[in-house]
Amino acid sequence: MRFVLAPLPALLAAVAIAQEPQPIDAETYVPITPVFRANPSYPTRALQYGNEGWVMLSFIVSETGAIRNWRYTPATVNGKPVAQSMVKTKIVFALEGPAKGVTREFQGA
Repeated sequence: MRFVLAPLPALLAAVAIAQEPQPIDAETYVPITPVFRANPSYPTRALQYGNEGWVMLSFIVSETGAIRNWRYTPATVNGKPVAQSMVKTKIVFALEGPAKGVTREFQGA
């Protein structure tokens, strides 16, 4: 078996060419838009005790635009539907009338 060694400068030039960044086509991204969001049920215990509060949700909207009882127009990349992660929404649970036991600082959080 016979090996042929290439001259070092030619080999380095070939490696440098291979490592140059290649141009990438720009993508067009369109985020989700809500279509329908059913109101969640007030937590039974919280309602019994007159508690109010909020919850911050983070979820993934599938490429079909669905998540349980909510519907979205799905996000798209170059016109093709894609899932979108880290979608966040804040749901506030408040009783009618004056707040019972909830401070203004908590309400504003």
